[in-house]
Amino acid sequence: MKSFARIRSLFNPLSTSSCFQVSFFLFIVFVVYTMLPFSMRGAIIASAITCFSHTVTLSVCLASTAPDLEPLVWQILANVIIFTCGNLAGAYHKHLMDLALKQTYQDTCNCIKSPIKLEFEKHQQQRQNSSSPISGSRASPQPQISCFPSSVSCRIKPPVWSPSPGQQLQPAPPEEGEGGKRSKKASPPGACSAKKSSTPQARSSAAQQPSAVQPSAAQPGSSGTQPLFDGSLVNTLQSLASRPYIPQAANISSRLRAKILDGKDINLVSLILPSPECDKAIATGGSITAVFKSADPRLLKDLSIGQFLVAFSIFRDVLCAVYPERRVDSDAYLAVIGDLHIKYGKSVYYQYHKSFSSKAALHLAHCNIRLDWSVLDTELLVMATGGQQVVSCISCGAQGHTSPLCPSVPLSGSSVFPTQYSGNNKPNLPAGMLTRGLSQGFRVGVLSLVAKNLQSAAKEPTIVSQLIQKELNKGYLIGPFHSSPFPVFRTSPIGVATRKYSEKKRLIFDLSAPRAGPFCSINSLIPPEYFSLHYASVDNAIKLIKFAGQGAWLSKADITDAFKIIPIHPSQWHMFGIRWESKFYFAVRLTFGCRSSPCIFNSFSEALCWILLNIVRIPSVLHLLDDFLLIDPPRDNSGASLAKLKLCFQELGVPLSEEKTLGPTTRLEFLGITLDSVDMEASLPTDKLQRIRDITKSFCEQQVITKQQLLSLLGHLNFAMRIIPQGRSFISRLLDTASAVENLHDHVFLDEGCRSDLRFWSLLLAHWNGVTFFYDDLVYSSDSMRFFTDAAPSVGFGGFFQGEWFAGSWPPSFPSHASSSALHEIFPIAVACHVWGHLWPRKRISVLCDNQSVVGIINKARSPCRDIMPFMRSITWSSITHNFLISARHVPGHLNSVADSLSRFHFQTFRNLCPEASAQPVRIPPLHLLSLF
Repeated sequence: MKSFARIRSLFNPLSTSSCFQVSFFLFIVFVVYTMLPFSMRGAIIASAITCFSHTVTLSVCLASTAPDLEPLVWQILANVIIFTCGNLAGAYHKHLMDLALKQTYQDTCNCIKSPIKLEFEKHQQQRQNSSSPISGSRASPQPQISCFPSSVSCRIKPPVWSPSPGQQLQPAPPEEGEGGKRSKKASPPGACSAKKSSTPQARSSAAQQPSAVQPSAAQPGSSGTQPLFDGSLVNTLQSLASRPYIPQAANISSRLRAKILDGKDINLVSLILPSPECDKAIATGGSITAVFKSADPRLLKDLSIGQFLVAFSIFRDVLCAVYPERRVDSDAYLAVIGDLHIKYGKSVYYQYHKSFSSKAALHLAHCNIRLDWSVLDTELLVMATGGQQVVSCISCGAQGHTSPLCPSVPLSGSSVFPTQYSGNNKPNLPAGMLTRGLSQGFRVGVLSLVAKNLQSAAKEPTIVSQLIQKELNKGYLIGPFHSSPFPVFRTSPIGVATRKYSEKKRLIFDLSAPRAGPFCSINSLIPPEYFSLHYASVDNAIKLIKFAGQGAWLSKADITDAFKIIPIHPSQWHMFGIRWESKFYFAVRLTFGCRSSPCIFNSFSEALCWILLNIVRIPSVLHLLDDFLLIDPPRDNSGASLAKLKLCFQELGVPLSEEKTLGPTTRLEFLGITLDSVDMEASLPTDKLQRIRDITKSFCEQQVITKQQLLSLLGHLNFAMRIIPQGRSFISRLLDTASAVENLHDHVFLDEGCRSDLRFWSLLLAHWNGVTFFYDDLVYSSDSMRFFTDAAPSVGFGGFFQGEWFAGSWPPSFPSHASSSALHEIFPIAVACHVWGHLWPRKRISVLCDNQSVVGIINKARSPCRDIMPFMRSITWSSITHNFLISARHVPGHLNSVADSLSRFHFQTFRNLCPEASAQPVRIPPLHLLSLF
């Protein structure tokens, strides 16, 4: 009675609507289909009963109180339709699960049977070899050659393996049955005449009188059997067999070898490339050294099954040379890959390998668990196949092989070794094509390519159509064509790129596709070394502003549709096609996404700059592709350069963007940085500074992120470092972490060092106002500034700057190490930057130090010692907040007498050296203000 009362209260007509509990019962239906161990029939019955009971109960409860039954009927009917659709979706999902489980079961059975079948075939081959000895020799087993019949194998083996002393190699008698018939058809020219006899007696007499194979050619007129190989070929093969074999694994670089032995995820393509190491370019400027790596597009290609076998064999040899016990599961893994290739074809086996290799490396790195490579991972297999059916034979219906390999299909009568030229062969080309080719020239067989568009284009088809129409109206595209006007052409995928913050849509051509397969992309055909560029930077703009003087006039101009005003040669129009809504279009102007477009347009911009400087006589101009920065001296009160540029570009027919053409003014944004010629400072815009603060703060405590997220973070920090060059040393560990993995969606682990750098950035950006003054070009040495520091590890430390000084003993909590003198030497420099840093704005200071280790630490702004890094961070913090740059230079200790007397508390000597010094020292800040952890 209590249960009935609860059900009655649940379906209270006064508080129940027509959609009451529909979502909950739909959830029950999906649970029945996806999680409960029911068969398909049982799941359908259970779900139907559940939906029927809810519909009937809800109809009875609502019918008793509804004033009008017609709306109720339609509402209940809607519920029935919803439940029906839910059941159909659940049944379809269960059907797919049943197929996947069935296929997984079959694959597991085949993996169990494969080792047994291989062992059986191995024993069978050994018995066959031992039962067919060479005529005239002992019955010793011979190694089986390929898959030829034994009669052919025996004819090939004697010239390769040398006979025992006193023994002659003789041809074996032909096999009986089907093998004997095939060997007759495959006989090479010059076989013994006894085989041409048609009577059994002739064949038996020929078998009883074998002729030995001579190492030299037969004499003219002799009636013996001609040898298959002459003596020179035998000697050549023997000499090749005696040479030492050099395995391919010996040519692997030490870096790749170390990654293989450490269990890292290896791209097998890098093992078979002629030059797997990517090109590197090193740029050094002052205390900063940058290494630029160019990505190799070949690493993105999928390997064929033959290339995979070669690459994985190299991988296996390198691994088994140190861990020989891994050879068993490596060979079993090769068998699994081969089975997947036979069953599924295409690239399923390679997708499975990449997923399994990444999973194995992740388990080993984070969980210290080594996966068994010989066991098929059914979950990864289902993900790789994506519902793809197993290859099946149309002749016998069995799975795992195709009809050309089916044993039930009879072999063709063609000979394996053609004995003579057949006069019945016909030309491969039709007669009309042959005559037309001879008269007009043949087409060499280059194929056209029609690529599939990107998903972003499929999601926004209206936007794509509008953007294509704009391109047509401006003359950047030709078309539409129902069929291509070119006999050979290429179409590239198109998509829609949305700017991250402005939400502006732009049509893009993916000229780097396809990234794998038989066709090469357009960008892969363009050599990168001929189209590399060095772009202008904010530092170049700052130098021009300082040269023009304080209060210089700044103007900016931007070219509209930058790349697309440059025409493409008509001979290459066919390579820049796109296909949209079953129609073809071809670009006749440079496109975004083409590797050579920036370099070609930059040449055009350089020509415009030459015209502006030498003909129009503009004082200073700087450009980054389509952005032009004009700088006029402050004595020119009007800043007339912008007007001259507009007039010049109008005569040349170069279009300008009105909304991006600004000036003249003394405060202007260029390359995302605000430049102020009055205050002589550079600053980050407020919205960009806040964005960098939020992103950096969100990553401080995360330990595992994707490579794409880390690269996005580094991009924002690099943007900030345009005016904070001191921060470069605090992204080096993040750069090393990002380069440790290859794919953008791979996960990386942020260790304590990386998180420490991120905490430093977060703290700095929270207290920094985003403004940096223009630094002086002159570098001030510490002796010219009268600035000295020194430390005596057993006594104390001291510093001096233009009459002010400090001296003190080591704090009780100071992390003193007798073996690290650099720790003591860098501490007074940190004290000096904290005390006197506000007196050094805009300056470039070179500190003199008698410790070579400290010189390297300050110039690199990094040290492997954890006790030194808090003080190095304090020096960097002071240099950023007080706007000065600091470097170091070595000086012998005897030349640093002023600071040396302070560090040893020799105050009388100090007074004699600096009589003008202050009577009292400055206050030394506490230790916790000088160390940033």
